[in-house]
Amino acid sequence: MRWITGAVALATLLVPAAAFADTIRVVPGEGNPIQEAFDAAQDGDVILITKGAYPAGASLSGRADITVRGVGKPVIEDTTGEAHGLSFGNVAGLTIQGLVLRNTGYDGLYFDSCSDVAISKCAFEEIGQAAIEDRHSVGFAVARCSVDGAGAGFVLSANQPDPGTSGIVVKRNRFLDTLGTAIDFKGEGAVVMGNRILSIGLGGIVAQSGASTTGALIEGNRVESVQYGISVAGSGHVVARNRVAGCQSDGLTVVSPGGCTVESNVITDCAGYGMRIDSMGNVVRRNRISGSGLKDLGSSVLEENNTYEKNRYETSQFGISEGPPI
Repeated sequence: MRWITGAVALATLLVPAAAFADTIRVVPGEGNPIQEAFDAAQDGDVILITKGAYPAGASLSGRADITVRGVGKPVIEDTTGEAHGLSFGNVAGLTIQGLVLRNTGYDGLYFDSCSDVAISKCAFEEIGQAAIEDRHSVGFAVARCSVDGAGAGFVLSANQPDPGTSGIVVKRNRFLDTLGTAIDFKGEGAVVMGNRILSIGLGGIVAQSGASTTGALIEGNRVESVQYGISVAGSGHVVARNRVAGCQSDGLTVVSPGGCTVESNVITDCAGYGMRIDSMGNVVRRNRISGSGLKDLGSSVLEENNTYEKNRYETSQFGISEGPPI
């Protein structure tokens, strides 16, 4: 095991790096001990960050099979207002666990062109931009994290050109009081499941338009008190068993090109449309919609361009009439 502190980092780094491929233990000290650990890390290393406070801004690139694990909930905080919490580029195989990212000027965790990333049990508090931002990684999983105050939640290639981030898995995370969208993604084969989203300035869950945004599973999420609940672009998605309530605008929207399955969702008390289907080739079935400010079920395309089965609602647009009223 190697030890990294601000006081002993130089002596540690004088040891040939090739002699180690195991564990680096980081403790608080002068300078940036996490950056010193990143600089010393070799492929396959485990970096243990012990309890305490650390400055933000460390970055790691060009490594493989790295684990960064917090012990005792270490806090990484930006005192300059001009840094990411931690950033990673071209890392192949990266596990991050048990960190607290706080008061960063930019993103809490930032990634570019990484692969096989797994983030779990991290907390993001008062983040200036996104809690997590990724650009074009392959295989990106986030589970059991919390976001309490941020410019946005998880932004996964949402504003980037195709192909986006592929293999996204976002499960059982909690979002509270973000200014932007909680989960905002572009990419193929995303799984967004079991998340709890409350008091969000923009969207709860957004699948961005793009040729690569196909085949997402958005299931079992709870979205409450947001601007708009779930909005999906792209094709071939399954949006199922979500609960959406109290949106200031629409609850669930499906836009072009379509070809999605929307089933068994419960949408209540949204100020706009409860559900709006603005694309073709969708199957919309067994949804329950009520209390909408405009219509419970609306569409900008003719009814025959989609399949509606066994939905329950109070009001609909364009004569969509199948299913008993709720």
